Amino acid sequence: MGLNRQNVAYAINQSLYAQRVGALPPYNELLGAKMVALSMVSNEVRDRFAQKYQDKNVKSKVPNRLLFVTTTSAYGKSSIYDRITHESQKVGEFIGYTSGWGTFHFSEEIYDDQLRLLESKGVDIRRGYGTGASRKLRLIYKALRLLGIPDASFHNVKRGYYIFPNVSNLSGVIHSHEKPLLYDRPFDKPTSHWMLRWCIPRSTRIQTWKAFNPRLFVDGLVAQVISQLRGGIPPDQFATEDVIVQDSPMLRRAIQPE
Repeated sequence: MGLNRQNVAYAINQSLYAQRVGALPPYNELLGAKMVALSMVSNEVRDRFAQKYQDKNVKSKVPNRLLFVTTTSAYGKSSIYDRITHESQKVGEFIGYTSGWGTFHFSEEIYDDQLRLLESKGVDIRRGYGTGASRKLRLIYKALRLLGIPDASFHNVKRGYYIFPNVSNLSGVIHSHEKPLLYDRPFDKPTSHWMLRWCIPRSTRIQTWKAFNPRLFVDGLVAQVISQLRGGIPPDQFATEDVIVQDSPMLRRAIQPE
């Protein structure tokens, strides 16, 4: 994109970063993640962005328009983003790899252990309002340093970096302030394309998605969450349904409708 110090803020403030792009079962087996990726550059997402930042961007003198969306793969290049097209036109473009800096996610159990370690060493572990930005991340780094791990931000996992433009003349808009030539992608068009191009053909080749049990899936997730809340009790040591009924009236009503 040829960004420099003069135009990088101008471009980034007219973009979004997609942190999580994927599909839950059973749609993951039907390449539902490709539909989510296609929806990122739909007219509806672009319009919602403009509405949300209408007042804020007036003060900063940056147009409240969504020019592009960026995202990264989990490892290397992504089979989700590669070869995504709409009306014979590439939607996403691979632009390179990250340098290998970033963070991994720690489970709540490990984070609790880290907090106990810090507290035992006299470190202030207060969280919440007034403790500064990225408090959790800073506490994790302090704990890792105490464990003799000086820098965990360099994991050397090079992730694929992708850009999904909303305009056909992105470079001209950023560098020469050209009028954006917007793509017209109403949500129903790319989703219909996904269904015909990927979903239906795959659903006839792969039959495992038919055996998906939403009740078992939700019960498993709830059991894991409650296990963490109860101090790490393994989910198989209590009845999931009893726990749901006892600990969550909202979930009880959801799974046991009157």
